[in-house]
Amino acid sequence: MGKFLGINETGNLVTAVKKYSSGDSEVTLVSSTHIGETEYYNSLKGICEEMDCVLWEGAMSTAPSTDEGRKAHRIGKILREGYRAKAKHYGLEYMKDVFDPAELHNGEHCDISSDDIGKEMGEEDLDRIQSIVPSVLPSRERMKALAYTSSCETPIDTKRNDIVNKRLGSAKGKTALLYGANHMKHFEKRLLELGYSLQGEKWLVAIE
Repeated sequence: MGKFLGINETGNLVTAVKKYSSGDSEVTLVSSTHIGETEYYNSLKGICEEMDCVLWEGAMSTAPSTDEGRKAHRIGKILREGYRAKAKHYGLEYMKDVFDPAELHNGEHCDISSDDIGKEMGEEDLDRIQSIVPSVLPSRERMKALAYTSSCETPIDTKRNDIVNKRLGSAKGKTALLYGANHMKHFEKRLLELGYSLQGEKWLVAIE
């Protein structure tokens, strides 16, 4: 088991929900995966709806205004369709088809813009996007193991993490951070630097 993503004793892929507090401020790191069970996303939505503010990821969710941004937006569409194809193959759901954080009444986009991602995108990022749906998909068990062991990070990921870490410095009330599990170690480190302490955690089954 990792700190935010793992395989439990019954072989399920699980993600962590961890609550931290500092004075009157409470931040909950809500780890997520791009594909998973319907009930998993219902649970994520329920947690988020209880918060004062939800900071959510969506690297290509903003409307582009430059040629680079429009290119990134097109690539983002390819990426989303790749996740949908993978989800369908395994009998699962693509997260934003059943739970789109952009529709939360308390949500706040906290990620790089389409224009910025287009400007920053390099070959490493393109290679990763193109590998989302390989020609031969592994078994369900192998897919879960690969999700757990994946930790590839690019310069764009670093910039995305920096945006979130800056925003965490002004968190007030009950804030949730809804992001991919592989980003969470960076955000936990930032919270501990800000004087937050871990108050509790639970694990949700993403894929049985």
